Amino acid sequence: MIRIGLGQIDMAWEDIEENKRKVESFLSEAKEKEVDIIVFPEMTMTGFSMNTSMAAFYEDQNHFFEQKAREYRISIVYGVIAPGRDEKFENHLVIVDEKGSRILEYAKIHPFSYGAEAKHYTGGDKVYACRWHDAVLSGFICYDLRFPQIFQYASAESQLIFVIANWPDTRVDQWDALLRARAIENSCFVVGVNRAGKAGRLRYNGHSAVYNFYGEAVSEIREDEGLIVAEIDLDTVPAYRDYFPAVKDRRPDLYRELTLQFYPED
Repeated sequence: MIRIGLGQIDMAWEDIEENKRKVESFLSEAKEKEVDIIVFPEMTMTGFSMNTSMAAFYEDQNHFFEQKAREYRISIVYGVIAPGRDEKFENHLVIVDEKGSRILEYAKIHPFSYGAEAKHYTGGDKVYACRWHDAVLSGFICYDLRFPQIFQYASAESQLIFVIANWPDTRVDQWDALLRARAIENSCFVVGVNRAGKAGRLRYNGHSAVYNFYGEAVSEIREDEGLIVAEIDLDTVPAYRDYFPAVKDRRPDLYRELTLQFYPED
């Protein structure tokens, strides 16, 4: 069994030092509650900022989380603005283990083109997994949740997939539905951590949750700032996949070759 902490915070806008203090208070509470791994929202230290100059603090933020992971002996999932290729910028999810070692770093594949993100950040091109104790983990960011293909790639090995987000309240019902769908269709646990509070004209009402392979929420869903703790057994994932073999029944080689045909064919 592992205990997951969902750090649903209201980030101070582009105020890294204030957000460090807030994150540390959540880590202290997580330590008291014997949490094994804590998850924070997308762009944890800045809010969902289009100010790419914040990438100058990329290494400082990584160092902070690595140090705090060692200090509190808790693994941490967080988001950070990162320098990218060709003098461009990327939106990253990072996992550090309880020893402070960076075990996964993922660049958001789908910048949010409906908003301004795609104008400021370039998309990544790789899906990653990592080994954490006896489990395999993967992670995605916000808008990625709308693209089931990448979750299928991740779930080929992963029992647990994280989604960190700044997902506004006007579309929160979709957030709930998509998290549940990704868990069901990939026969795994999906952990979604969204922010709370307000940034500019946007309001955020959390709904951070852990969903199991039945699509059931195994944690409290709340709308205000706070730490949500869920206990899950990752050993149930391979057992469920043996019982209900949807993942094994996939035909990925065929899918890659498929094109849409109109019937009857010419």
